[in-house]
Amino acid sequence: MKEFLGVYQDFYALEFVDHWLFTLLVFVILFDIALGMAKGWATSTFKSSVARKGVVSHGALLCMIVAIYPWATELGFGGLTDTVLVFFCLSYVASIVGNLEALGIPIPRTLKEKLSEEIKSKDDVFNSKEKEKENDFK
Repeated sequence: MKEFLGVYQDFYALEFVDHWLFTLLVFVILFDIALGMAKGWATSTFKSSVARKGVVSHGALLCMIVAIYPWATELGFGGLTDTVLVFFCLSYVASIVGNLEALGIPIPRTLKEKLSEEIKSKDDVFNSKEKEKENDFK
């Protein structure tokens, strides 16, 4: 048990700069939660049930990442986990851009288009890898 928990101790004892992508995702998720609530209040559409659902789903994702990421990097899957974190970051940034736009903050069209393209390309890569796995089992 001591060795199991030692992985977490070693991982979280490092500076956050050593795991900048992990740290970025945590802050992006927290910022998205805050902006989502601000958007609800600003547009008079705030509902506690929607806010609770958002906080629980984002919180669950955060808990999974906090629990799984150190082990995945320890087992040598750092590249794969970093790719997943990039995908999550892009998805949350797209949500943040949507929230900012709903709050009345102008967003350049080129930024919105670029985010849309990036998310679509990452999604296409993920879907093609899933199809390859399906073909391997046939």
